[in-house]
Amino acid sequence: MFSRSRLLQLTEAMAGRLIVVYGDIVADRFVYGTPKRISREAPVLILRQYRDDILLGGAGNAINNIVSLGGVPLPVSVVGDDAAGRQLLSQLTSQGIDCSGVLHHMADPLEGWRILLTLLRPGGLMHLGFYSEAGRKDVVAARSFIADRGFGSRPPEIRRCRQELLNTPLAGVARFADFFTTSECRDLLFHVHEARMTIPAIAAFIGDHHLKFLGFEFDAPDRLRNHFAASGWSLTDLDRWHEFETRHPNTFSGMYQFWVQKP
Repeated sequence: MFSRSRLLQLTEAMAGRLIVVYGDIVADRFVYGTPKRISREAPVLILRQYRDDILLGGAGNAINNIVSLGGVPLPVSVVGDDAAGRQLLSQLTSQGIDCSGVLHHMADPLEGWRILLTLLRPGGLMHLGFYSEAGRKDVVAARSFIADRGFGSRPPEIRRCRQELLNTPLAGVARFADFFTTSECRDLLFHVHEARMTIPAIAAFIGDHHLKFLGFEFDAPDRLRNHFAASGWSLTDLDRWHEFETRHPNTFSGMYQFWVQKP
């Protein structure tokens, strides 16, 4: 058993820590009502419903606890593209929890983004991630190759598929680190649904919703910063970013990762 002082020490040390939470985020549904009558068919109460809440359960409860202790949770989970799933995402986002890895697997990512914005307070920040149409062209082509050759997603077939891809003009997909492990390669090349975006589409959505674009995130940003500075361009000019990506289509081969602010 930990002593009280040790528990306090551990919880205080959690403040500001990035903590990955891997698990099922469950939609716990609570229905509130007042007794109306007893059913004629069975000795049970019939309720008059006046409220229906969906709260974070399962791994979502752990995420809530991390936030309350000052930590920074990074959820890794699967959420349904339905009303309950969107409510879960809304609750996570309204608490400032990063959901950038979710929208690009929704049937309509812009509608998902629009719903999340309704819960963001004025002046609030939002971190987003979308796959680039230009940056994923070879991934899309590799998926067509896989479908044409009839490869399945079992480990032996993934290994054979990778070997064949390396002997084709599509070998460039090996630039992704995910290519070299079977589980990550399955997500990279065998994913059932992946929505992709363009910078003009992102710019149009930002303009339509009067958001402020704060900039892209990069692992090694100095080269890009220097290029934009030497060209006299602003790092928040999406037209310039589109021009740059057109010339260098692999710039966002990982993902568009960016921040916006609600007015």
